[in-house]
Amino acid sequence: MRVIASSVAAFVAVASAQAGLVNPLIPAWAGSANTQSAQWESFTQASGGPNLPDSAGSSPFSLFNFAPGAFVTGSGNLYSINTALSIMIMGGTAGNAATPTQVVMNVSTAGSLLNSAGARLWLFDNLGNSVSVAPASVEVRADAPVPPQGSAQTLALTWDLSGVSLVASGFRIEMQASAPSMALDAVRLDLNYNAIPAPGALALLVVAGFTAGRRRRCPHLRLIRGNLPATPPPARLRAAGGSFWEPVRCRSDPTATRTSPCSSDRSTTRSSPSTPT
Repeated sequence: MRVIASSVAAFVAVASAQAGLVNPLIPAWAGSANTQSAQWESFTQASGGPNLPDSAGSSPFSLFNFAPGAFVTGSGNLYSINTALSIMIMGGTAGNAATPTQVVMNVSTAGSLLNSAGARLWLFDNLGNSVSVAPASVEVRADAPVPPQGSAQTLALTWDLSGVSLVASGFRIEMQASAPSMALDAVRLDLNYNAIPAPGALALLVVAGFTAGRRRRCPHLRLIRGNLPATPPPARLRAAGGSFWEPVRCRSDPTATRTSPCSSDRSTTRSSPSTPT
């Protein structure tokens, strides 16, 4: 009797643990243009049937469990005592002809842990081509013990697809429980179709702008104050009071010279006439 009571207590604790995602990773681009999002807070189909998102504004994706013996608990969780849940999420990409650059999935489970290392994202096109991608990162966003066994976790899995050349018409995500007695509590999926700047790109742009700014400010002429040289310069280089502008080489481009002064040119005073170099 004690064994039965313990098993019932474990089932009740795991099957009803958590109530949605805890501290999920919501990307800054979520909800903006050229993105998709879907969220499941409760489930209706235990095995084989599609579970549609139940959050307002969700994209029409479907979530399936293909492990036998699962059932839906009173709190809306997917749960199996004797088999490991085998979950698949399927859907079409934007316009059925685009590949997301980044995908973020938050998963809330209780009891046995999710086998996050085995999760895979598949992309496929209308010609039968496909590619499988492992998560670029897995982050534990929340973790709490569930007596008498297991943990209640929220995981964030992120995929970087910026290097995928396949023009995808659809996708699917496959993931499994690491062992029986895992409850699937909630899932949120976000897909981004906007270009992601390469690491350091912004820094390079800043450096390029700074360099260009320095080149624009480079003095190509300098003002010589004093008497005109023995060989007078062209009229366009003469200044008031007998001074004149003398061309100098640009440090950034030794072959460049100017034929008129710019506002940032430095000035010097020459005490004796000379011929411009």
